[in-house]
Amino acid sequence: MKDQNQDNPLVSIMLMAYHREHYLPALLDSFLTQTFKDFELVVFDDGLSDETRMITESYIKKDARLRYVRPEKNLNVPASFKMALNLARGKYFMWVEDDNLYDKQFIEDCVNVYRSHPEFIVVFTGMVDIDKNGNVFQHPNPSGYIPIGATAYQRLKRQILNYFSDGKNQLIFGLWKRETILDNPLFGPNYWGFENYFVFRNLAKGPVGFVPETLFFRRSRVPEEYRPPHAFLPRLTVTFYHRLEKIFRWPYFYYIMHRILKIKELSMLEKIKLLGWNFYVMKRLFLVRKI
Repeated sequence: MKDQNQDNPLVSIMLMAYHREHYLPALLDSFLTQTFKDFELVVFDDGLSDETRMITESYIKKDARLRYVRPEKNLNVPASFKMALNLARGKYFMWVEDDNLYDKQFIEDCVNVYRSHPEFIVVFTGMVDIDKNGNVFQHPNPSGYIPIGATAYQRLKRQILNYFSDGKNQLIFGLWKRETILDNPLFGPNYWGFENYFVFRNLAKGPVGFVPETLFFRRSRVPEEYRPPHAFLPRLTVTFYHRLEKIFRWPYFYYIMHRILKIKELSMLEKIKLLGWNFYVMKRLFLVRKI
């Protein structure tokens, strides 16, 4: 394990804080107790919260690896994610949202995978879903959020067909090889599917590494009344409205189509097939209950 290097850390962690201050101390503790020490941790306060600032400054006094960044105004995604990426200095990079939690082995185990497989562009781990109190209520299958494949076409097809409810967009919170994602424009206003568009765009560049141990704890933001086994009608109404919104309000599916046509690693036949799978998923929104 490398010693701490404040000027040139191996890993940059960008903690995207947005009005969830009550979760912040536990998340900071989960990083400051990591077994891997050579990292910088930047709290990017896009919620412009005085409480977030006070909490972070109390931790900065105890650990020099922490920094605090507060833009002049709320940027929202994807602009805040892009600014955070540009601030990073490490060879490896990860975005962190302020309500999730990480096992103390997360960074070390991901870095060790890179040491054995430098061809990977991102490494992620097993995960579980937790509620607001930290209780585990779901164990997503890794096949739903790890698009394994030897070719760009295989990975992109898997990513298109996976369900959002199984965590297909969670790969954005893995440990990325920073140089491979610096060219990503992260363009457009705040829109549904932004995280998955980022993942999809970069999967063409290389394969994904996976640590099978459960080291990531995803905090659910779905109100409990909309989760099974609660009332069927509210869940049905909300999910149907959201399905329509995904196609007719947000640009996600159209960004995916545009990106498919631009990926040079794909043959023309592969592009046509991926466009077909994308249309299939748009149609699927009306045929199945989970998105």
